[in-house]
Amino acid sequence: MSSKLNYKDIEVDILYKDELKRKVEDYLANESVNVVELVSMDYLSEYCEDNHTLEKLSETDLVLPGDREVLLTLSQDDVEKLENDNVVVDYKAAGAVLKDGLFDGKKLYLSCRNRKEAFFMQRYLKAHYPLMEIVKIQSEESGRAEEAIINEINTLLPDVVIVSMSEYGSDDWVFKNKAMLNTKLCICIGSVMDVIFYENVHIPKFFKFIHMEKFYSYMLKRPYKRSVRRRDRTKKSGLNNV
Repeated sequence: MSSKLNYKDIEVDILYKDELKRKVEDYLANESVNVVELVSMDYLSEYCEDNHTLEKLSETDLVLPGDREVLLTLSQDDVEKLENDNVVVDYKAAGAVLKDGLFDGKKLYLSCRNRKEAFFMQRYLKAHYPLMEIVKIQSEESGRAEEAIINEINTLLPDVVIVSMSEYGSDDWVFKNKAMLNTKLCICIGSVMDVIFYENVHIPKFFKFIHMEKFYSYMLKRPYKRSVRRRDRTKKSGLNNV
């Protein structure tokens, strides 16, 4: 398959799972830093006319659909049919490819927006990639200097760096620093992190025991609902324009 869908001037890569597997195998085998970005439809809509974003994405090795809405919006094909044909339609499909032994024995460095997200991602990654070693998890709210993070990555020598930063800043950070990173693969998930969180809420046993799992899930998921996120971004944009 290996085709592209265009949203204005942004190209999104559409791959079969076996094609993605081969590319990731190549990325993990070579010596240069490769960058894969998972994008949401919100991200594409918000930054499609931003020249800096267009430049970043043009230098990204793969730009993949991070949630199904990307293909629902851009593709003429039925998304369920594409999924049944083993096309990478969202982060889950991409993650399923990585589960197929690609991360076994690999070292991972994870940079998140905050401690809550870091704890969630640690649980999520351990559940899905139990044979992968997480060498470090750091959060933006720790306030560490950029140079310190780069030095730490270059000391720990992870095979993979996963980056999720606030205000869609993941690709910005990688774009700025990738030439200084001693790693093989950077994966930017900042624009789909809220989707991942929303769809994978962990419910503690206590809330299941007292039959409050639906309430707990609702309260935890509410800030990550697409409508709430869009409303909050609209408010923030309005404040910034005052």
